[in-house]
Amino acid sequence: MKTTNEKKKTPKMPLILVFFGIVLIMIVANIIPKKVQYECAGPTGGTVRMSTFTDKLVIISQNEEVYIWDWNNLSNTPRISSLGLNNMTAVDSDRILAVSTQDKDSMTIIDLNTGKELKRFWLYDAQKCTKINPSHNGKYVIAELPTNATSGKEIKFAVINVDSSSTPKVIKINSKLENFSTENFAVTNDGSLVAIVGGNKNGAIILVDTLSRKILWEKTVDKSITFNKVIFSQDGSKIYASQKDRFVYVFECKTSEIVKKLEIAEYKTPANNPQIISCLTVSGDDSLFAASSGPGSQVYIWDAAKNWEKIDVLKTGHFMTSGISFSPDNTLIAIADSTVGPLKFCKISGKD
Repeated sequence: MKTTNEKKKTPKMPLILVFFGIVLIMIVANIIPKKVQYECAGPTGGTVRMSTFTDKLVIISQNEEVYIWDWNNLSNTPRISSLGLNNMTAVDSDRILAVSTQDKDSMTIIDLNTGKELKRFWLYDAQKCTKINPSHNGKYVIAELPTNATSGKEIKFAVINVDSSSTPKVIKINSKLENFSTENFAVTNDGSLVAIVGGNKNGAIILVDTLSRKILWEKTVDKSITFNKVIFSQDGSKIYASQKDRFVYVFECKTSEIVKKLEIAEYKTPANNPQIISCLTVSGDDSLFAASSGPGSQVYIWDAAKNWEKIDVLKTGHFMTSGISFSPDNTLIAIADSTVGPLKFCKISGKD
């Protein structure tokens, strides 16, 4: 009988395949962009509004607190100021403008570091302001004021220069649009223009010159529905106005021309929660524009410098996005939830 001392050899091919499989997974993992770059606990109770001022991200929470993150050190604990004011907006990373809780006819500038009042603006029936919206740079704030008109054509608002001690400019206009219902306002970074959106049978928009206090133009957009959100470009040359559902119109301020219509894809939602555009924002250099859609939050990003080419669709897992803001260098976008979901910082495609 023939004997042998040869040991049974373990096949080498499966081990080699496993090794190369692991290497391939690691390579692919490094090639495929990870959209969520950083995630942290969001503001208690959810986010009301979000802004970026220089290198700071400022969030107003549902619980009447102000959270401030440093874009350069997102992992650091945010600075939190509890002010107990339920109608306020940040004007920079150190100050907020709020409707006074002690005097119904005034609004105040509060120092976030000390909690002390810095300035007071007198506005008749200020406590009845339904909306206060800042310009992108925070230097101007528009406040919707109550009107006694019954026709629905009179619109009244104040434009507040936060660095001035002068009484805010109160402007009253009368729209020629039939059955116009106001939904939202925006003001340019220099305070010279105000955009008002809403609707009648269709979406409608009004542009006002704050110096002359006159309507420059107003128009209804055929085959649209009520406009619910509006912002200016940083340079004040364009207006972004969104329908309630999934379209955003880009208007040229000088001509009122619609230069672009942006679309968010339609998707199925619960019957009692129809799809709606919840937020709009532009980057500091006007090169990027973003809009969020909910429920089941999605954030669309377009490259405005390339004729608004769509470059990203981010699905964050939030229920309803209530704040979006670009980082100063345009590489990230912060996305916050209206409830207690986490604050997410997502990478923007093609921006390194």
